[in-house]
This record gives sequence, structure tokens and C-alpha cells, in this order.
Amino acid sequence: MVNSFIEKIVVHEADKSTGIRERRVDVHLNFVGNFIPPSIEAPLTEREIVKLQIKAEEEAKIALEKRELQLKKQREKNRKYRDKEKASGNYEEILAMRRAKYAEKQNEKIAVAIAEGKTPPRKYTPQKKYQNTI
Repeated sequence: MVNSFIEKIVVHEADKSTGIRERRVDVHLNFVGNFIPPSIEAPLTEREIVKLQIKAEEEAKIALEKRELQLKKQREKNRKYRDKEKASGNYEEILAMRRAKYAEKQNEKIAVAIAEGKTPPRKYTPQKKYQNTI
């Protein structure tokens, strides 16, 4: 009965280029043509699942260590920059300019939020701890 559905079977030459001998077989069915069955994946064993979990944890750990190293380098770079600014003598002026620039950005955000009909963020007011104590 199955033979009535099969139009032809094409057996290709064996291929051993990957190190494993493989042979492709095409089954042409009546009214369907060349039928390629869906690939069937075997379910993972517990051992394979554990290996995948361990590998994922190791990759996450490596990524975290890499990120921490980047942050450490950036913090050191920022510290050196701040020390250089403090040593320049006009550190007070630099801080005042930064605060003014930040306040201006915050005021722009408030204006945009009001124009869009959204609730504006809180208005910027410098904290006492950030006031110059030098």
C-alpha cells in the first residue's frame, strides 16, 4: 500500500568528507514531490542538562568578571581625572559649571514633560552634601 504513494526514490552517492560516511536518500511522493521529514531531536538527558547549566553559569561568571574589570578601570580613570581637576586650582568653577549644566538639563526635561502633558520629574535642587566645602 505504501508503494502506491511513492513516485520514485533517488539514492545519492556516499559522502565521507566529514569523516562519517553519509548517504542522502530522496523520496518523491505522488502529489507531494520530494518529501523531507522534519528533524527529530532527542530529548536531553539529565547529564546534558546539567552540563548546559554549568556552561551557562560559567559564561555568566566570566561576563560578570569582565564587566567588573571594565568598571574598575573606568573608576580608576574617573578618579585620576577628578584628582587632576582638583589639582588645577579652578575646581570650584568646574563644579559650579557642572551643577548649572545639570540644572539646565533638568529644567528642559520638566518643560518637555509639561508640554507633553506628563507628570514632570522633581525639580533639581542641589543637596547640602554637594555644596563646596573646600
